[in-house]
Amino acid sequence: MSERKSFVFHAEWKQAIDLMPTELRLELYEAIVTYAITGELPEMTEQAKVAFCFIQPKLDESNKAYLVKCEKLKE
Repeated sequence: MSERKSFVFHAEWKQAIDLMPTELRLELYEAIVTYAITGELPEMTEQAKVAFCFIQPKLDESNKAYLVKCEKLKE
C-alpha cells in the first residue's frame, strides 16, 4: 500500500478512546494514524491491540473504498 495523505477518523472512536488512560490513549492514536497512513501494524500492548481490533475493520473498509475510487478515476 502506498502512503495515504489522509483518512477518516470516526467520532465514536474518540468517545471510547477518551475513557482510556493517557498513555494507552496516545498508543492507540499513534497506531491508528500509522496503520491508516502506511498500512503497517505497529507494535502495541495487549490493551491497545484489543481496542484496535474494533477500529481496524473500519480503517480497512475505508481504505478499500478509497482504492476503488482511485481506480475509477484512473479509467
